[in-house]
Amino acid sequence: MELRHLLNLARRWLWLLILGAALGAGAGYGVSLLLPPLYQATATILLNQTANPNGPDLSDLLAADRLGKTYADLIQRRDVLQQAIQELHLTLTPDDLAKQTDAQQVRDTQLLEVSVRDGSPSQAADLANRISTVFIARLNETNRQAFEALMRQSNRRLYR
Repeated sequence: MELRHLLNLARRWLWLLILGAALGAGAGYGVSLLLPPLYQATATILLNQTANPNGPDLSDLLAADRLGKTYADLIQRRDVLQQAIQELHLTLTPDDLAKQTDAQQVRDTQLLEVSVRDGSPSQAADLANRISTVFIARLNETNRQAFEALMRQSNRRLYR
């Protein structure tokens, strides 16, 4: 008898449930029409830190994992964002771009993803690509300088 009573109640109030779902869907659709579209573009960077010509070994993979978190933070630094803005001739501020940008290491990989959200799909893609390019150029320059300093130090030891 109790099951029959519950079924009668469900039939009696089913219209209210359907009306609530329809009103919720309509409200969601209306809000989505009022909001401006937001696009996201992602650029992926391979963190290849191997010194071995035969490919990476375990220590190379562990180093890349630790560096990935550091690199994700460095990508979002003001100087990298400022240079990307200047190269693309945009009127954004680095603080505004930082709010639109996210960088994170892909779990259990040597990949780093740089994502940018913008109202323009082409500008989002340009920014993600340019931020990645600026970061890679800066990283290469830092590595070159470190290598040259190491070579100078090594040459000094040889000629003593």
